[in-house]
Amino acid sequence: MHKSIHRSMARPGRGFTISMAELEKEAAQEKIHLDTPRILLALAAIVGLWGLVNLFSGILQSGGVAELGLEWFNAVLGM
Repeated sequence: MHKSIHRSMARPGRGFTISMAELEKEAAQEKIHLDTPRILLALAAIVGLWGLVNLFSGILQSGGVAELGLEWFNAVLGM
């Protein structure tokens, strides 16, 4: 059962009455719960696209995939 129904059942004489403020609050909370994963997914997609752009930019600037790999190994090994 819904939380607000449990709260209203605990108050004698009120039955299943839910105020408009409680309904609006619960609707807002539900919207937040639905929007949060969408926002996080959008931010993850932006970061992923940014990473791909940087990877392709590095490939183009180094002259190819093999050269990029060689330069990366040189940077990691300190050569």
